[in-house]
Amino acid sequence: MNKHRTQGFTLIELMIVVAIVGILAAMAVTAYQDYTRRAYLAEAMGVAGSVKTALEEYHAANGVWPTTASAAGLQAPAAYRGQAVESLTLVASGAVGVIQLTLNGKVQDGAKVWLAPEENVSGAYRWRCGGESTLQRLMPSNCRD
Repeated sequence: MNKHRTQGFTLIELMIVVAIVGILAAMAVTAYQDYTRRAYLAEAMGVAGSVKTALEEYHAANGVWPTTASAAGLQAPAAYRGQAVESLTLVASGAVGVIQLTLNGKVQDGAKVWLAPEENVSGAYRWRCGGESTLQRLMPSNCRD
């Protein structure tokens, strides 16, 4: 008699493969969600670009940073609404106005991100940025503390 050899997967092998695929899919979904939240946060930082320009122009013309939205000639907070931005406001912090973005649910509902000009002793300045601690891993690399 010929022995007939069975080919194919057993049920246990098939279940192991399904479990591995499930684990990989769960990791991929989490990575994708972080990626999209980072992209929305980058878009939010881009919304602040025109405001940064307006503040820099005010500083160049007046020698000081504006501390109110009206002094800087900014629009109403809701006018800056974007895909991830609920509103944008200028908040006085000492002698400078800090751009504060309030985010919507695409990143983290109600979370705040800020950008502030920082001058060094030679008079040159750069924009510092930051946000709530829950956003630190999503922030662009130049904003992470």
